[in-house]
Amino acid sequence: MRAMTSEDLPAIAALHLANWRDSYGGSLSAEFLGQPVADEIARRWSVLPRDPDIALVVGEVDGFALVRTQDPDGPLLESLHVRQSARGGGLGRVLMAAVARQLIAAGYDNLWLEVFDANGAARAVYRRWGGIETPVFTDVIAGQNVQARKVRWHDLAQLIALDPQHAQ
Repeated sequence: MRAMTSEDLPAIAALHLANWRDSYGGSLSAEFLGQPVADEIARRWSVLPRDPDIALVVGEVDGFALVRTQDPDGPLLESLHVRQSARGGGLGRVLMAAVARQLIAAGYDNLWLEVFDANGAARAVYRRWGGIETPVFTDVIAGQNVQARKVRWHDLAQLIALDPQHAQ
C-alpha cells in the first residue's frame, strides 16, 4: 500500500476505464462507454488528486482508492477499483482499511460512496463490509438516468478490521 504517484496515472486510468466498461455496460449506453468515457477518465487521471484527498495504490496498480475528503456530505469514496484478475484476494478490503486509517488520522469518523443499484456484486461486498444502504434514488450520469444508492459507514473501525493484518 502506498500513496498514488504521477507515474501511476496511466495504469490507474486504464484500470478505471476497464472496470467502468465491465461494470456499467448494462446501465450506461455503449456509446457513452466508448470514447466519451475514455476521454473523461483520461482527463480525470491526467493529474494527481490534491491534498487533502486520499489517493492510494496497492501493488503495481492492482487496485486504487480515491477519497474526496472535502465533500459537503463528508468523506466520499469516489473510486475503489481492483483489477479484475486480482479480485477476490482481499485487495479491496486492504484498500478500505487503509482509507479508514487515514481518515481517522485526519480526524474523520465516517465515509460514504455511491453505487449503481444494478451493481449487485459491489453492493453485496459493501454490505459484507458493514455499509448501510440508503433507498434508491435517480442519478444522472452523462445525461442518462440511473438508479443508485448511497452506502455509508459510520464506524471506520469496522473497515480497519477488514485488513487481515489488523488482528496481528
